[in-house]
Amino acid sequence: MKSLTILKLLLIPFFLIALNAQAIIIEGGFRGTITSFLDGDEDKYDGYFDEDLLGTEVSGSFWYDVDKAPGSIRGTPTNQSYESYTNNWLTLVVNINGKVLSPSVEIKEPFWPSLLIEGVNYTNDDIGDGSNIEAIYLYEQNIYVYGDTPDYTTMGISLGIMNWGKHLLSGLGLVQELQWEAGPDTYGYVSIGMQDEHEIGRSKASAIDITLEEFFIRKRSVANVPESPSIYLLLIGALSLLYKRKHFILEK
Repeated sequence: MKSLTILKLLLIPFFLIALNAQAIIIEGGFRGTITSFLDGDEDKYDGYFDEDLLGTEVSGSFWYDVDKAPGSIRGTPTNQSYESYTNNWLTLVVNINGKVLSPSVEIKEPFWPSLLIEGVNYTNDDIGDGSNIEAIYLYEQNIYVYGDTPDYTTMGISLGIMNWGKHLLSGLGLVQELQWEAGPDTYGYVSIGMQDEHEIGRSKASAIDITLEEFFIRKRSVANVPESPSIYLLLIGALSLLYKRKHFILEK
């Protein structure tokens, strides 16, 4: 009975960690209209789409993990930029006429990632005359090379919203929550660039600009169970102490 009580006491820290640990995920969504659509040309490039999508309404989403994000790499009192050559804390997705575009989900074998960038930038800058500009800018880009040939694929998506004259952001940190709509003093956009270069056969290229009408960003907290090594160490430590106590009692 005493052994069982001791084991329960030893395991209390483990359960407290499991219950209290939280991962902060920032998520968002947007809606807008394609205002510039360049999809292939007659001389060199084929297009990615089967029709002219100028004026088409599109939507998208994004998320990033605050805990996995890097520290600010260009921090000033008016600008904070978080950027890394990884693919583990930010995802941007745009839905265009049935196609889902995302640099993160385009990672496929046998592509070799020669360059992959993901980042978030927040700006709050005085532009004079008592006015200021606040902006959110998210971006994701990849470049993939096919084996040893000069063929490659690139894809990049950037999203930004800007606001003049009134406060938009909650400071310049990664944790933000706001609801935004386009207006006289606001502007939002999404820019998409894609290109496939092939040594043999036709290549593809597309450049799309989307003017945003609505945008939101918010915090979504989810329970985060400790990593497996931490769990194992806690359990092994607890059981080892219990075993040593039993062994000591038997020897006496």
